[in-house]
Amino acid sequence: MYSVLKAIAVIFLTANIVLFSDKMTSAALNGLYLWLNTVIPSLFPFMVISS
Repeated sequence: MYSVLKAIAVIFLTANIVLFSDKMTSAALNGLYLWLNTVIPSLFPFMVISS
């Protein structure tokens, strides 16, 4: 039963990614932009000090 639900969830998510690819692409780019401009600058001093 669990594997059937898992397969349905995977099919549903894949279909949504295909059907709404423009929104998914913009969301992924927003995530990368946020990561590049927030996470990297805040972790950079710790990466330099630990090296």
